[in-house]
Amino acid sequence: MSPSIVTLGHAHEKVSPRSGAASDLFAEPAPVRATSLVASLSRNKPADKAQARLHTLIKQIEGMRREVEAWREGIPRYLQRIDNELKPVEAEIERTHCQIAFVLETALQTKGMLTGKVQRRKVSAAIIEICADHLLNAHEANPDIQALHDRYSQHSYAEIEAEQQAVESQLMAAIFGGEPDDYADQSMAEVMAERMAGGRDQAEEPASRGSRKPAREKAPSKAEQAQAEASQTVRTVFRKLASALHPDRESDPAERERKTALMQRVNDAYAKGDLLQLLNLQLEIEQIDTEHLAQLGEQQRKHYQALFSHQLKELKSELEHLTAPFRALMRRHYGKLLPAEVERSISAELFNMQAELARLQAQLRDFADQDKLKAFFKKY
Repeated sequence: MSPSIVTLGHAHEKVSPRSGAASDLFAEPAPVRATSLVASLSRNKPADKAQARLHTLIKQIEGMRREVEAWREGIPRYLQRIDNELKPVEAEIERTHCQIAFVLETALQTKGMLTGKVQRRKVSAAIIEICADHLLNAHEANPDIQALHDRYSQHSYAEIEAEQQAVESQLMAAIFGGEPDDYADQSMAEVMAERMAGGRDQAEEPASRGSRKPAREKAPSKAEQAQAEASQTVRTVFRKLASALHPDRESDPAERERKTALMQRVNDAYAKGDLLQLLNLQLEIEQIDTEHLAQLGEQQRKHYQALFSHQLKELKSELEHLTAPFRALMRRHYGKLLPAEVERSISAELFNMQAELARLQAQLRDFADQDKLKAFFKKY
């Protein structure tokens, strides 16, 4: 039986299995084209410190971008779990707290249920505490709870709120200047937000003083000049891509569709000033090769570094914004927060809240029993 024929690489070239195996074993492997700058950097050692800094920035941007994408992808799921799992239990805990307050009032009003001034004073204090906690923390305060609070407290809740506002107004006047009445309807957080916004506006638009003649137009600073040159760098890369990918110049329908999709990615990256994504697109369509960064001139490399540094700063800021709402849930305000930790924290919080609800429901049942009620407040 004649040996089978195996086709390798070149058309019509026939070799035996033995010679084919040898060819496969010792032949040079086909080069694998890098699809991103990060992939290409892993194969090329930087020539100097400046190039090493550029490589580091690119890798940091890609790592930060993956984190941001993971959060963007996960946040809808986390919010859905909070809405569907945590909030209903939280609302049930709040309702049970209110029920306990009304049961305690019933105990106070039922003859013979509680004996002695000490017990009655403890129960009254518990009612006030439950009501004040509800009024302070509930999304929508129950007016019946406010009325219950006022029946047993020496001061109405409205009076307590007014006193707290007066103290806060005095504090804000001492910090920010003016009179306490100037802050009568504002919270500390609102005033600080206004001051920060006002500071930014003043920095962006300095007010003119008197009838001073307009100053001569100043020459751009080094920072402004560097920003303009960096923007020009992004514009130059964009134009090269747009020239190569313009779909209107393509007659083949399939190729026109492919270039239209690529051009959309180019436009998105250009709108964001995302130089790294533009370079990745150049690499993808083979407009540049993996040696591109090594061939940059010193001035161009500085522009790239400035753009990459700015991009990394923006990604860090976005990551902080995305993770901030979950830090309170995680009970931590420092260090790196990972998406997987949010899932675990939601599950742990749900477990704790369900246990708290079960405890309160058992307490509510116990308070209907005179002996158990007295035993509880003996230790309260």
